[in-house]
Amino acid sequence: MLVKGQIPSHEPVVSIGLVLPEDRVKKLVIMDVENNRSFNINLSEEPNYFPTSTYKLSSIRAGRGFHWEKNISITVEGELEIKIVDECLFVINHIPLEKYIICVATSEMSGECPQALLESQTVAARSWLLAAMEQKHADLGIDSCNDDCCQR
Repeated sequence: MLVKGQIPSHEPVVSIGLVLPEDRVKKLVIMDVENNRSFNINLSEEPNYFPTSTYKLSSIRAGRGFHWEKNISITVEGELEIKIVDECLFVINHIPLEKYIICVATSEMSGECPQALLESQTVAARSWLLAAMEQKHADLGIDSCNDDCCQR
């Protein structure tokens, strides 16, 4: 986990919460896109770890607590860790910082935005995460979540 006030000496792997315990998810389908395999995850499973690949997850909460809250499908790169917390699934994406920043910039902004705007958003997102300013989910041991409360 990133530490507030400490600048890493090399590119860190960040931990991003994709499904949080507060989402109250009891089952989930994860598709390993690269290996064309599907996994049905539920509470009867032991905690799982999925090695580096590209994964598609369906019915992921977006806009937690906002009027636009909805479930979406997402595709992520990196490693996935699945835990059970408070009798709910907790899914963490472990991903190198720069790959994560690319995902944030491309999912939050239109490709039609001016290049300078995309670049400045990328700098802001990277700086915000590296500064570890708010640590809203430190109690869960993650650097950030995939939702509006943590992204800039």
